[in-house]
Amino acid sequence: MKQETKLIQSYITQLAELFSGEPWIEETFEIKLKELPEDLAFSKPKEDIHSVAEILSHLIVWRKEILQRVKEKKSPSVTMESPDNWKKLETLKQDGFFHLLNEFNESQEFLIEFLKTKTDSFLSTKDNFKNVSFDYYIRGLIHHDAYHLGQIGLVLKYFKEKK
Repeated sequence: MKQETKLIQSYITQLAELFSGEPWIEETFEIKLKELPEDLAFSKPKEDIHSVAEILSHLIVWRKEILQRVKEKKSPSVTMESPDNWKKLETLKQDGFFHLLNEFNESQEFLIEFLKTKTDSFLSTKDNFKNVSFDYYIRGLIHHDAYHLGQIGLVLKYFKEKK
């Protein structure tokens, strides 16, 4: 008997569209990051607004965290208060923007490849820590990506208008 994958496939499609596809919002990470110069990636529009590099790092951290929770069933290691949640700009500059982009691309590949191995029944699995379903985590990750894609757009718009 074939296991249902309709919802998993929908999540894979949504993640792929936000990353480099053709979502109805006509914006993707690929479009936003394609020609972003490194110096601009580490620039903050204002002191209390994150740079594109900080946002990307934040996305990577949470993608890895959610994968650990649903793949390895590990207890949460990142919280909103964790220093890794929003890494310092100086720390990110040491590795460079190219490194961040590679990590972001890898996190996308790992996430999609992992989901391709699952069926919809996997999504009803609950974790042992917060008693929430894996569906909750994957849907949340998609929402999180979309939210921060919008933030990146605002940061870039600020710099474009400042020229």
